[in-house]
Amino acid sequence: MLIASKNKKQIINAEHCMAIFANTENHRVIASDPRGKNMILDSYGTEEEVLKAVEILVNRLRTAPDRAVIVYMPTDEEVETALIGQREHYRHLDGRKTKGHGGS
Repeated sequence: MLIASKNKKQIINAEHCMAIFANTENHRVIASDPRGKNMILDSYGTEEEVLKAVEILVNRLRTAPDRAVIVYMPTDEEVETALIGQREHYRHLDGRKTKGHGGS
């Protein structure tokens, strides 16, 4: 199975990766080969985005139909859409909406 970067300029063989992980300091997704060499797959804007990108990638790898598939790294738009769906909406204890909700 192959993993392609967002810009489609880098493709790695997932079967030769020892680990794929999020570097939360640099906001990058990194793959490690058996010799210990790290390869940057992609970069994202925030720690939250890079963690969500790894989560999406893991789901894609797990649900890929067979080994001859190319799995693409999630785009910035896909990550942002996934994050919007999981963010909490805050309300007052009595159930009223907080200021700035756009209503009257």
